[in-house]
Amino acid sequence: MKPMDLAAHKDACKTLNRAPRFRPMVKQRWPKPFNRMARPRVQATDLIPVSDDHAVLFLWRDGDQLEDRSFYGHLVCTLPRGDLYPLFELHYHPSHKGLHCKLPCNASSDYTNRLLPGAPELNLKLSRRYDPRAADDRAALIVFFCKAVGISLSHEHDGQATYCVSGPAQTNPLLVVRSACRHQRRASNRYAAAVSGNGGSRGHPHSPV
Repeated sequence: MKPMDLAAHKDACKTLNRAPRFRPMVKQRWPKPFNRMARPRVQATDLIPVSDDHAVLFLWRDGDQLEDRSFYGHLVCTLPRGDLYPLFELHYHPSHKGLHCKLPCNASSDYTNRLLPGAPELNLKLSRRYDPRAADDRAALIVFFCKAVGISLSHEHDGQATYCVSGPAQTNPLLVVRSACRHQRRASNRYAAAVSGNGGSRGHPHSPV
């Protein structure tokens, strides 16, 4: 997948309409590849649609110490027959790598219904350490994730939805968010061409997702 294909997915109009709720993972309840991540100390959200063609899922793993805990965020594209193609993975490990992400940029592997082993990885910076066990810290990491991939946040109050479009960050180009609903159809077409091997638009090798 070319950088411009990933950028088009970021530009597509995507909205998280409700606060994600975590529950203990049971292998049979989650689709591939997430069912393989089910462990006794892992909690996850459902696969949450954020557009007609995109969905997100968040997981966190508990541990006795902060260094034993971790948090993950996944953006996928939904394909025909229920298949999922990963576009962006956010990993937070307080013990070693801190915050980093993976994306299938210029990767030759077919990642359909898979995670992103061997995909290009980028290190990101946070202003402080977060505890995946703390609900407020998980919420902050979810907001960070949404900013990185161009997802707007929607909160309903008294039956009315207020849309809070994520604003640009100061330091990392991954967090530049553009509200571009008009590009959603173009994004889907580019993605279909990319995964089918029929081509795709070319972009700058350092273009962010």
